[in-house]
Amino acid sequence: MAEVLRVLKPGGRYVFVEHVAAPLGTRTRRIQETWTPILRRLPGGCSPNRETRSAIERAGFGAVADERFELPTALGIALPHVAGTAIKR
Repeated sequence: MAEVLRVLKPGGRYVFVEHVAAPLGTRTRRIQETWTPILRRLPGGCSPNRETRSAIERAGFGAVADERFELPTALGIALPHVAGTAIKR
């Protein structure tokens, strides 16, 4: 996030679509927490338990607008995703 923020000009827009952490206490979140240490070691460094909106806000972006939705997987588990924009102050 820091690198995205660095290269954007003031008022620049960051557009994102990512899989994100399921709500705490859910079965999906427990699965994400179990798999994250393994997936981080693979190429791409996936972090399925990432709290994306919080990470964007902590990085220092201004206005953040997002929409959450679920996409089914081949394993029959619907994974939470987020799509949105963030504006550099």
